[in-house]
Amino acid sequence: RVDYGSGTFLDLFKTHVQDHSSKEALRFEEEILSYSDLDARATVLASDLLSLGLEKGSIVGIMLPRSIDFLVSVLGILKAGCAFLPIDTIYPLSRKSHMISNSGMSVLISTDALLSSDSSLLADSKVTCLSLTNLGAVSSISEVLFPTVDSSDLAYVLYTSGSTGLPKGVMISHGSLYNYLNWGRSVYMEGEDCSMALFSSISFDLTITSMLLPLVSGHSLRIYGEGDAISVLDSVIRDGYAKVLKLTPSHLQILRIEGYDLSGISRLIVGGEQLSRDLASSIQTLGGSSLELYNEYGPTEATIGCVLYQYDSSVDQDRAHVLIGKPTANNEIYILNSSMGLLPTGVLGELYIGGDQLFDGYIGLESETSSRLIPNPYKEGGYLYRTGDMGRWLSDGNIEFLGRKDSQVK
Repeated sequence: RVDYGSGTFLDLFKTHVQDHSSKEALRFEEEILSYSDLDARATVLASDLLSLGLEKGSIVGIMLPRSIDFLVSVLGILKAGCAFLPIDTIYPLSRKSHMISNSGMSVLISTDALLSSDSSLLADSKVTCLSLTNLGAVSSISEVLFPTVDSSDLAYVLYTSGSTGLPKGVMISHGSLYNYLNWGRSVYMEGEDCSMALFSSISFDLTITSMLLPLVSGHSLRIYGEGDAISVLDSVIRDGYAKVLKLTPSHLQILRIEGYDLSGISRLIVGGEQLSRDLASSIQTLGGSSLELYNEYGPTEATIGCVLYQYDSSVDQDRAHVLIGKPTANNEIYILNSSMGLLPTGVLGELYIGGDQLFDGYIGLESETSSRLIPNPYKEGGYLYRTGDMGRWLSDGNIEFLGRKDSQVK
């Protein structure tokens, strides 16, 4: 077990505000914010939110395009002791409406232009809209008492894809996020230049890695605006700014088809879909021997990623897909049969996840939560998340992912 102590993202971020106050934190087009500038703007927003009467643990929606305002919103919400819920601006109206009503949010941060394009979005709703153009007009910071945020408090809510019914709101605590960020920065952010790029949907959990890891590691984040996946990814690679990228196998397919020179990239972190060995091998060739390629596995309910494998082109030549690897710090994987019995090496079973990164449940779905988040029969007081994914242990302690138990498309 790795002892990270107890804390939150805010604690990790504060350290770098103090140590690197003038260092670049965010860059979007021609606008740059230092760590101290970002902290100051987030503090003003947090003050405004609290002046609206929000209580600790309230859910605040963010419906903004990728921008500095989006990152300011995330940090301001967390500073106010609230939880952020990102809503992708390109989602259909029905999905946006479900997320707003189901989450019980009382405040939505957006723009007049976006709200006017979906005029019926907040019809008959008691949700208050807040625009960042009026930042600081609501309150005086000196008059606001900021709450103490601890590891048990809610940090964010992400909605599942809804491939097996209505999307479910997954609640993630500060403690779960804190464990992931501490582990992630020790693996992914080692080196003098570990700048990252934010270019994926704000509603994907892999995006949490891109936007928060640099800020708890003293590095910088380059934000890319909206556009089709090919053109945005083209900008990311051609700019040469980001040295660490978090992306999906679908993104890798684009890189392979376009034949980009990836020698300037230090690390690629892949998640969200199963990674074929053929694709990984092609990407490794484009990046050369210095490129580190990581396959990160984990459902939204286990806070972004909880199993990791570093691809090595010299091994596993006979496998169709890259292994998902071994559990990361303070996470546990159990491969069980239908009777919840432990399975030996090489035997196919269902993956269950335990440890420090489990979610707090689904919003308003107690029966669904209790059916997926169950008491751990092998650890008193612990819980397991039933993933529905199938796999087996290999003799070296790695895990081979072998598809879904049901027909769900991930």
